[in-house]
Amino acid sequence: MEELEYKKMFEIENNHWWFIAKRKLIKILFKRFLQNIESKDLKSLDVGCGTGAVLKFLQDASYKAKGIDFSDTALRYCKSRGLDVQYGIATKIPMPDNSFDIITALDVVEHIEDDKNVIKELYRVLKPGGICIITVPAHMWLWSYHDVSLHHKRRYSKNSLKQLANLVSQDFFISWFHMFILIPVTFVRFFGKLLKNNKSDVGKSSWLVNFVMSIVYFFELGLFSLFGRIPFGTSLVLVIKK
Repeated sequence: MEELEYKKMFEIENNHWWFIAKRKLIKILFKRFLQNIESKDLKSLDVGCGTGAVLKFLQDASYKAKGIDFSDTALRYCKSRGLDVQYGIATKIPMPDNSFDIITALDVVEHIEDDKNVIKELYRVLKPGGICIITVPAHMWLWSYHDVSLHHKRRYSKNSLKQLANLVSQDFFISWFHMFILIPVTFVRFFGKLLKNNKSDVGKSSWLVNFVMSIVYFFELGLFSLFGRIPFGTSLVLVIKK
């Protein structure tokens, strides 16, 4: 990512509706898929931990949480939060086999050319009985300067994500996410191309926007919990079990 994007992320991710929704989604997935969820001995690894909001969430949940990232800027922000982080890349994770009960790679895989090797590495360091949660942006037709500024290599279809998961396991779950914002995002991206907008979508939201979107995601996460998955959206979530 661009250096400016790390700064913006660090400033907003604790209170921005997008990042809050992501952490609430993780909590739902933990309850559904994670064995011994109440155990204080579970070890978690956040791959591509960025500026540390998800890692802090895992730490606060009393998991033995560790993060890796290739960016010195990201690692500095994480260390300012008092988090346990080290340099590492997703294609060569500096950890032994079968090390972690929980692995998260949230909006990470799309940044890396060799996504096949990433999925193999994530699975390698996952313990038997553990879960790996991956989120990625969906639909190449939503490609915009937002993706360029975040150094994305691709956006995924449901089928392409399934093919990736099949490289390591037949035991996985896939769902769409960010359902209610699909139409607004489509309009923003379309008109952004017409107007040649060269900014990413990452930015501060007013208290009113955060309030409204918190209500929107209250319903979306409720539907996700009730029906088990979402029928469409701007992102995909993958849970791989080992």
